[in-house]
Amino acid sequence: MKKIDLSSGLIPPFHPFRHAAALAWALLACVHSIALADNPIIPNQGVCDPHIRIYNNKAYLYSSHDYGKGQPVYRMDDWQLFSSTDLVSWQKEFVLRPENTYIGPWTSCYAPDGAERNGNYYFYFSQAQAQTGVAVSTSGPGGPYVDALGAPLLPQNLTPSAEYDPSIFIDDDPARTPYII
Repeated sequence: MKKIDLSSGLIPPFHPFRHAAALAWALLACVHSIALADNPIIPNQGVCDPHIRIYNNKAYLYSSHDYGKGQPVYRMDDWQLFSSTDLVSWQKEFVLRPENTYIGPWTSCYAPDGAERNGNYYFYFSQAQAQTGVAVSTSGPGGPYVDALGAPLLPQNLTPSAEYDPSIFIDDDPARTPYII
């Protein structure tokens, strides 16, 4: 068997490794384009910034919603809530529109999250990179949700940093205290 010198970094022409390498690169290119094609969780819905919460053995996915598919910039006009019992099939439960909150018409609806406390369900949402609001549902985790305060929960001037993209942590203390982190 002839020894092949690979120290130069070049594979000699007509060698089987050359074809294998070309095939590997072609497969990698296909996998890469497939992986970027659509959202694998909920296709063609512009789901961004998801947080999933489990209530009564059902998953609820809180997300921002990018209308700008194929556009040079993203445009996020609302927040969406989906549910699933198997993490494969998803149903849209509710759409929270900024005009139904203290914000009014708006196109920078950033990452949301949800929480449950004392039988009420809370939908936390971001107004761009500025402040965070909260809506409440007394009917269950699927909504409907209404603006709980008519004003930001965390206003823009609360701290020197921006108040947006909330993640809710529920303590395991007896009061199940929620923290926004």
